[in-house]
Amino acid sequence: MTQYKGNVVVVDDDNEMRSMLADFLASQKYEVKSFASAKPALEAILQNKLHFTDSNSPDIIITDLSMPEMDGLELIQNLRPSHPDIPIILITAYGSIDSAVEATRKGAYSYVVKPFKLNDFEVTVEKALSHSNLLKENTTLRQEIKSTWNQGNIIGKSQAMQNIFDLVNRVSKATANVLISGESGTGKELVAKSIHENGPRKDRPFIAINCTAIPDTLLEAELFGYVKGSFTGAFNDKKGLFEEANYGTLFLDEIGDLNLNLQAKLLRVLQEREIKPVGATRSKKIDVRIITATHKDLKQLVKEGEFREDLYYRLSVIPIHVPSLAQRKEDIPLLANYFLKKY
Repeated sequence: MTQYKGNVVVVDDDNEMRSMLADFLASQKYEVKSFASAKPALEAILQNKLHFTDSNSPDIIITDLSMPEMDGLELIQNLRPSHPDIPIILITAYGSIDSAVEATRKGAYSYVVKPFKLNDFEVTVEKALSHSNLLKENTTLRQEIKSTWNQGNIIGKSQAMQNIFDLVNRVSKATANVLISGESGTGKELVAKSIHENGPRKDRPFIAINCTAIPDTLLEAELFGYVKGSFTGAFNDKKGLFEEANYGTLFLDEIGDLNLNLQAKLLRVLQEREIKPVGATRSKKIDVRIITATHKDLKQLVKEGEFREDLYYRLSVIPIHVPSLAQRKEDIPLLANYFLKKY
């Protein structure tokens, strides 16, 4: 079976020119479909009736500019809405160069002025094919990224990540607490955000806090809020993050670094579904989904007495472990391409 470089559609009402182009392209290992006018070519392309060996789509379209009924410019205008990326090469006589330049502004990839040398024409076609292949690769990459996961910029096609995506999809519909574990930099917050964005609370706040980023002396006030006069500098009432995230999701990163005093208060929130701001005399009811994350071994911390066992079991109703990149090396090319395109 012949291995073709690419699929080419040639449209020209000049029988001699059309045959010459088709024969030359065939000699250069292109599969060619020829049309004597634009309308049948347009219909065949739009209805996927080209019947090339490997597909129904052309890689390149070569069309004359001046043709009866429908000219090359009209062909371009009719094709671009549904086929924006196919390179179209316009063939024109010297006197029609202005029209050809206008055509490139409206979507033609390039134009060739008659008479032309076949070697020069071949170079133009080769460049168009390279352009077409590059666009196809980019489209494939976008589809591959989308097919792996399209929420929160989580990217991966490895089986390990596919398992996580499936788990995230199921967990997002539930209300149970989720504990995400994994090394620093593995994307634990992205997983938490994806759970939020795919769940019933997606239109409510998603608030994230790193428990190591705020000193213990201030973390309680940050989480629970405070009332005016409760401590030096408390000039006004202030809502805490639990209240700010009400009806949404609160993501507590590095939960393994929370001190035992705050662990006890967090446990009470999980048990009673209410908070008491610093200095307040009354509690407030809240409705918040709690998602936590850590790079530490919480079971080991429980054994060492540094993490409450009852809190651990409350937080880890649904555990998710995010593997490091070293454990999913097949994702590296996909990630590299994603970040190259992004930055």
